[in-house]
Amino acid sequence: MNPGQPAQPPRKSAFDKDVDFVVISKAGEMFIRNPGPFLVAGLLLVLVPGVAALLFSFGVLGAMISEAAGAGVFGIITFALVSLLFVLIGSAMLTGPMIGSITYMTLKEHDGVRAEMPDIWHGFQNRMGAHIAMYILSHIGMGLGFLCCYFPGMILGGLWMGASASIVEGDGSALDAMQNSSSRLGDRWIMAGLFYWVMTMIMGFGASLGGFLVVLTVPFAYMCMALLYRDLIQPKPIFSIFP
Repeated sequence: MNPGQPAQPPRKSAFDKDVDFVVISKAGEMFIRNPGPFLVAGLLLVLVPGVAALLFSFGVLGAMISEAAGAGVFGIITFALVSLLFVLIGSAMLTGPMIGSITYMTLKEHDGVRAEMPDIWHGFQNRMGAHIAMYILSHIGMGLGFLCCYFPGMILGGLWMGASASIVEGDGSALDAMQNSSSRLGDRWIMAGLFYWVMTMIMGFGASLGGFLVVLTVPFAYMCMALLYRDLIQPKPIFSIFP
């Protein structure tokens, strides 16, 4: 370092403990303090994949019927792929903005402003397109990562955890938000991937207990991700942007 130049901050380690799991307990306290909006958002968020799976099942059934009617193997594959594409796009149009709403409510509560029931529509009323694009792009990326021995998908999920909060705070497009999140967590990619893995386990825990607890565990996991972004990535009060 040359004399007179300011000292550079130390580079974060991939194992850096700044990715602190204490945000899980913070999210629990927040959920208990004001459960209503998060429960409703969780219910809507869980219903979307369920309806999508039902639609896909009908699509596969239709493909089987067309096969029986003599459409051939190509016909059944085409029908199933088109049905899957329709389901993915339809799911993203609802799931992405709903995750944005949960993120917004979490940041409000963190900043001392009580989340209200109308806030569950915030992701649909503000930057809906960015939320949808981010959901589609991130899941395509993670899906490709999961195909590469699973681990890369978890790392990508960890690096993009802050993308939804970045969109809520108005930081550019979906790609800008994903890049913003990954650049801030890139030096801590192992701990970020581990945190994301824990979040997926929390979501899966609700599904393993009869399924009804996903209404609690799915929004709770997204609350944890939003708090991690706010506390450890970019501590900026949301109401400096959204009065």
